[in-house]
Amino acid sequence: MENYSELLRIVWQEYDALAGQVATEMRDFGEESKTSDYEVLRDPWEEFALQVQEEESVLFDAYELTIRQIGAKILEAQSLQDIVLLWALTDGALDSEDDFLSRSDMEGTIMAKLGEHVRDLAIKEDLVHYYRWREEQVEAEEAEANKELEDACDVNMDSLLVSSENATSLPPPDEDFPLHGGENEPSLFD
Repeated sequence: MENYSELLRIVWQEYDALAGQVATEMRDFGEESKTSDYEVLRDPWEEFALQVQEEESVLFDAYELTIRQIGAKILEAQSLQDIVLLWALTDGALDSEDDFLSRSDMEGTIMAKLGEHVRDLAIKEDLVHYYRWREEQVEAEEAEANKELEDACDVNMDSLLVSSENATSLPPPDEDFPLHGGENEPSLFD
C-alpha cells in the first residue's frame, strides 16, 4: 500500500506540472489576448482564474476549449509510458473493463483529470492585485456617489432660515374648519 501511495503522489505531481504548463501557455498569450475590460488582469490565465474563483462568464466555455486545446498539445508530447501511467490512476482506468484502449481513449480520460488540476491551480492563483484594484474601484464609486449626494443636498442654509423680523405666526384655527371634525368625527391625526 505504501508503494501505491508513493505512485499516486508521483502521478499527482505530474498532473500538477501539466496544469502548470497549461497556465504558462495561457499566460504567454499575453495581455492582447484578454477578453475582459479589467486592466489589472495581466493575461487570459488570470481572467480564467478570476472566473473560477468568482463567477463564470459567458466566455467560460471559450476558456475551457482553450485549455483542452493546450492540454491536448501537451499530452501529444508525452510518451506512451507517461500516458499509461497518467491514465492508470484515473477513475476511467479503475472503471474500465476493456482489455485494450487506444492512446486517444486514455488521453480523453486524462484530460478530465488534468482539467481538475487546472481548476485547482486557478483556485490557488493569487489575484490580490485584482482584489485590491476592485476595492479601490468600489471606494472611488462610493466617494463619487457621496459627492453627488452632498452636491444635491448643498442648499444655501441661509435661504432656508427665516429671520425673526420676517416671521409671522400661524393664524388661529378657523372655527368653520377646525383641525378635527368635532365631537362626532374622529381627528385625521389620531
